[in-house]
Amino acid sequence: MKRFVLFVALAAIASGAAAPSAQRTAVVPAGVSIGGVRLGGLGSEEARNAITWWYNRPLHFAFYKKHWTVRPAALGATVDADEAVRQVLKARPTDHLSLRVNIDAGRIQRYVRALDGRLSIEPQDATATLA
Repeated sequence: MKRFVLFVALAAIASGAAAPSAQRTAVVPAGVSIGGVRLGGLGSEEARNAITWWYNRPLHFAFYKKHWTVRPAALGATVDADEAVRQVLKARPTDHLSLRVNIDAGRIQRYVRALDGRLSIEPQDATATLA
């Protein structure tokens, strides 16, 4: 029985040492940012999550007394977080990198046309006098 317990304990230790999670994850060099998001010191998965969260936040708009929000994806804007992570992991400390944002011009045009229908008013003749 003691041999069995010793065998199980040794097997558990050996499997833990060989587990993939035992490998060190890549870390973004200190001071590195991409698209204004500071990622220095984060692991690759943390950096991917930070980029995805930051660039999927709702955009806030205001026009006169009307306020609304829209997510970038609704406008056809996306970022490739995997490529961004590859870039920041290869960066030198304190590098400030640009983030490529992919846009769908057709979706933006459709959104602008929809806004135009909701926000535009008919023109009116105006007069002005100087006193």
